[in-house]
Amino acid sequence: MAKALLCTQCLGVIAATPIGDTAVDQGGIHRRIIAKEATEEDIKAILAHDKLAPVDADALAKGAIQWFCKRFALLKDSKILDQYTVPQIVQNSVGYDLDIQVDNSTGQDRIVFPAEKAPAKKLLQFLNEELFRGAITERLFETNSKHIAD
Repeated sequence: MAKALLCTQCLGVIAATPIGDTAVDQGGIHRRIIAKEATEEDIKAILAHDKLAPVDADALAKGAIQWFCKRFALLKDSKILDQYTVPQIVQNSVGYDLDIQVDNSTGQDRIVFPAEKAPAKKLLQFLNEELFRGAITERLFETNSKHIAD
C-alpha cells in the first residue's frame, strides 16, 4: 500500500506533498500536512508499542482499510503513547463510553487493543482525540478535524 499524506483540516488524502507543507488540491488550499497512511508493517510496529497489548495484530494490520491506516499513522505521529501513562489514558477515558482493558501480565500495564473492528475503531478515535462531549448536551460526538479551536 502506498503511503499518502493527510490534511490537518479535513484529514483528506493529498499525495506527493512533504509533511509540514501546505498543499493545494482540487478543492482548494489544505492546511499543514500532518501524517501518512500506515502500511501493514507500520500498523504491526505501532501495535508492538510497549503500552499496547494487541489481541491479534495480524488481523488488524492485514488488509486494513484506509480509515485504520490513517488513524494508526496519526497515533504514531501524535506520540500520545509516549507522553502518557496507561493509568492516565484509562483515567481520561472515563465518560467516553469505552471499556479499556489493561493487561499487566508482563509486569507493565498495557492497553489491550481489541481485534474486533468496532471496539478497535473507538479506541483509535479516543487515542487520537477524535471523540468529544458537547458542552451543553454532553452528547458524545466524533470529529474528523485536527484543527485546534482558538
